[in-house]
Amino acid sequence: MAAEGGQGALTSGQYIAHHLQNLQVCKAETGEWVWNQCAGNPMALNVDSMFFSLLLGVVFIWSFGKAARKATSGVPGKLQAFVEIIVGFVDSIVKESFQGKSKLVAPLALMGFEGVRPWGKAIAKAVSSKYMPPWFATEEFHGVFRNERSLTETEIETIVKWVGQGARRGNPSDAPIPLTFTNKEWWLGEPDLIVQLPEKIWVSDEVEDWQPMVTVTLTEDQLPEDRWIKAAEFRPGSEAVHHIIARPIGGIAPGNAPRIYRDGYAAKLKAGSRIVWNMHYHKEPGAGTGMWDQSSVGIKFYPKGYVPEHVLTTIPLGPMDFKI
Repeated sequence: MAAEGGQGALTSGQYIAHHLQNLQVCKAETGEWVWNQCAGNPMALNVDSMFFSLLLGVVFIWSFGKAARKATSGVPGKLQAFVEIIVGFVDSIVKESFQGKSKLVAPLALMGFEGVRPWGKAIAKAVSSKYMPPWFATEEFHGVFRNERSLTETEIETIVKWVGQGARRGNPSDAPIPLTFTNKEWWLGEPDLIVQLPEKIWVSDEVEDWQPMVTVTLTEDQLPEDRWIKAAEFRPGSEAVHHIIARPIGGIAPGNAPRIYRDGYAAKLKAGSRIVWNMHYHKEPGAGTGMWDQSSVGIKFYPKGYVPEHVLTTIPLGPMDFKI
């Protein structure tokens, strides 16, 4: 890119900095107010930025005021629905998207009308193709498994029809009571035993997919005797965690809740056990995307002396931590 005045080529950044400057006013050393001679002056006023900020403020106040005057407790009009979406979006930006502590989160939260409405067409496509919710058992076995995540044909038809009709909001008074979420550190409550990766793992900028294995041996102080596991809750230590498998305790993947065994069912954790952590990190590679991780798992045991009726065991096909 040729420079003005024959001073050589300008980079794209230099060209933008040269031509796209704010309209500034400031007080010079002589005491006079000057325009666009304010380089390095911390007291300079960006007149154009102030003007457009005030203009946008007036527009938003007028729009929100008009919507407030026409607001109803029933089915909202288009302007009211638009304002509610904007308010919900801003609220989700300035507050935490999720009330829990887990870093294993989705890129969006479908927690209400404001969160669902912009994704209506994508949701209709996903449920009609049965891509979501993820449940891959054949039709003949639907309704057989515990914690099944599938939709009936009637439910799918209802969602698709709602989106096809414009995804309008119904009467808020007819909506179910909103879900409440705990903000405590552990969803299961304070664990009897916490096992974590022995050291922090650096997931570098270049990583897109990486599956390291880490082995942790339980000490006598951590677990002096064999115990029966009642529940286990994994806590990812960074947003780069895609899933965790920690034999023989269990694992977690996106969408999984803490594992709670039914009464009478248990898995044994032996004293001195070797916990093999199979970590899967996944993120967008690039400068500044690296992060540290030190994931952990909290375990709740049955009372000492408890004898389960059904013992759950995991038998690996072979050693998984060998190196070639």
